[in-house]
Amino acid sequence: MSTVLVVDDDRDLREALCTALGDSGFSAIGCGDGRQALEYLRSGEARPALILLDWMMPVMSGGEFLEAQAKDPEISEIPVVVISAHVKADLFGVSLGIQTLLRKPFPLGELIGEVEKYAGPANHRSSSTGSV
Repeated sequence: MSTVLVVDDDRDLREALCTALGDSGFSAIGCGDGRQALEYLRSGEARPALILLDWMMPVMSGGEFLEAQAKDPEISEIPVVVISAHVKADLFGVSLGIQTLLRKPFPLGELIGEVEKYAGPANHRSSSTGSV
């Protein structure tokens, strides 16, 4: 089972995404900001196959996280999908190496499709068609 790291300061959304990913056959771990995500990634815990990253967060933004990730050879190769309502996240993120930008709100099926691209086939698929 592939692990996905969900980094978003919106606790309800983060928990909903972790639940939806779990229902779709992935293991999901949530962090509330970029700093927590870096601490998790550097802790030696299970390395995620993909990072879902919000752009606008307190403490450490998505852009700041991407800059720190790029400088760390242990975690720099983990693909990142940005999930954001920020209008210019794609412009800034492309230069920092994001794979995809999903604009909030996005269809759940679209999110699961992107996760499957980077985290491999899921153990089972959810039939949910809602949006998050």
